[in-house]
Amino acid sequence: MGALARKGRRVQGFKIGPDFLDTSFHTAVTGRPSRNLDSWMMPRARIPSIFASGCEGADIAVIEGVMGVFDGIDGKSEVASTSEIAKMLKAPVLLVIDAYGLAGSAAAVVLGYKSLDPRLRLSGVILNRVAGDIHAKMCSEAIARHSKVPVLGAIPVSQDVKLPERHLGLVPASEMKDGKVLDAIIDQTEAHVDLDRVEELAQSDSQISAPRGRATQYKIQRDKTTIAIAKDQAFNFYYQENIDRLAGAGARIEFFSPLNEDIVPEGASGLYIGGGYPEIHAKALSENRPMLESISKLAMDGMPVYGECGGLMYLTRSIQDIEGIEHKTVGLLDAKTAMVRRLTLSYTLAESTRPNILTPAGSIVRGHEFHFSSLRDVPPDAEFAYKLKRGIGVGDGRDGWTCYNTLASYMHTSFVSDGRMAERFVESCVNYSKR
Repeated sequence: MGALARKGRRVQGFKIGPDFLDTSFHTAVTGRPSRNLDSWMMPRARIPSIFASGCEGADIAVIEGVMGVFDGIDGKSEVASTSEIAKMLKAPVLLVIDAYGLAGSAAAVVLGYKSLDPRLRLSGVILNRVAGDIHAKMCSEAIARHSKVPVLGAIPVSQDVKLPERHLGLVPASEMKDGKVLDAIIDQTEAHVDLDRVEELAQSDSQISAPRGRATQYKIQRDKTTIAIAKDQAFNFYYQENIDRLAGAGARIEFFSPLNEDIVPEGASGLYIGGGYPEIHAKALSENRPMLESISKLAMDGMPVYGECGGLMYLTRSIQDIEGIEHKTVGLLDAKTAMVRRLTLSYTLAESTRPNILTPAGSIVRGHEFHFSSLRDVPPDAEFAYKLKRGIGVGDGRDGWTCYNTLASYMHTSFVSDGRMAERFVESCVNYSKR
């Protein structure tokens, strides 16, 4: 994406699957908000239009897959896999394989991917971690002889070109102190990948057609309400579609920082606190007493508040950071958050058992969860909106803690999963503002 952008192309990035970190890098190198495509959380019929709408104004789209080409929600189907989305969009697939330690066997890897599903348009290969020109030639010749799939690049091993990581994966692009690592990766791509042939693959895909614009037409008048969205180093996990849908439902979006500002923006009628790394910034969040009091007061007054994963953690009484030190937080939810060693990572499926600011009772909610924390001392009379059919949530098959006009869950959800989610949230905010 970065190399194509350097060529002057307007590049639209997409990520298959529930990922906030990879999209942060797409956005950093393209200058355009990256978007997610996920056939578990999104209605399959809507994915072509979401893709087409996201591509407006772009010269080329690059879709990053999830794991291997055929890896999805389970081994029995292709749901939520790269192969499913690629076939849905009739998109050519550029396969990146780890060639380290391979020679002729690289052909077996490519041939396996090609033959497993002939409907997949496996159109090119990039070899990663090659030892040099001789190694690259050996792999390329074998692939050409056995699979006829062209090799469009061979990127050498480099111990110096590494993206920093921590407990939830890559450090977000916004936190990288400089762009030297990204520049080095782009330099490698320019030097070792035939970008002209990559563009030719994309141009060969003129048969893709999908309706432009949004399928959902909202009845709410635009700018009837303002939703404040927490966005800083502590909270930055958001699906672009969610923000777009809130705006499409009539909300004016205003970003604010729970780390660096004293109060929720004046005039806001709703609050959205997404996921991120509150555990890393727990001390600074705790020391910002005016912001904690501002959120607590507004929530208890009935302002619609939606907290998602990191937002849920922030709304509890305290967060125990990764060193085990406890820091006082908003205190709206009568429980403590503690970091644990086990990663919770799963797609989720829930039934809404009580009406809330996002869903009516009886609706089905799809999402995912991704965290290294758990809630402690949850009171037995705590009320939850979601009964989980898949996933862990807060515990005991429950998620979506509700109090006042707040909904807080470990589950991240895409507002595309239910066409009315964004509209219901905005309606709740409008009703609050009328008070």
